[in-house]
Amino acid sequence: NIVATLSTHLKLWNISSSSTRPVKTLCLDETPTWLLHCVAPHPSRPEKLATGSASGELSIWDLRHNNFPLNRTSGHQADVWDVQFNASAPHVLMTAGNEGWIQKWNFDASNTAELSQTQVEYLNDEEHLQLTRELECNLSVNSLDIDPSTNATVCGTDAGSVTVMIPSL
Repeated sequence: NIVATLSTHLKLWNISSSSTRPVKTLCLDETPTWLLHCVAPHPSRPEKLATGSASGELSIWDLRHNNFPLNRTSGHQADVWDVQFNASAPHVLMTAGNEGWIQKWNFDASNTAELSQTQVEYLNDEEHLQLTRELECNLSVNSLDIDPSTNATVCGTDAGSVTVMIPSL
């Protein structure tokens, strides 16, 4: 399991070890606006993580190579409260933001099933990254999940409402 706390660091522990020290620490930045709110592992590439921050940025990490994100880009006007990869389409992830948006990030215009290093580099390349606003609410969207069998997205808001978005065929 992976947990995010209000910090600019990601700390990774080996839970089978008796050590209380993290095996690796990754740093986004020491700037308070880049505090990390959420983290999600890639469904088929365990070395890849996505995080959302207080600055509205999405960051992609590769645990094998860097202590800093491979790339980060803005897609929200305020805090990103949740991020989830789509297990049945791992090149797609969704983010939930404080401004009331659900954003869909498609990292591969050719729709291959994996998030490769090349696709990660597309983060700032509008030709390959497709960013779509899937939902716009009046209040913060705090959490979301994606059903891998139907690709339906379920989200919860500050209003106490739950929204289910069924993708069109």
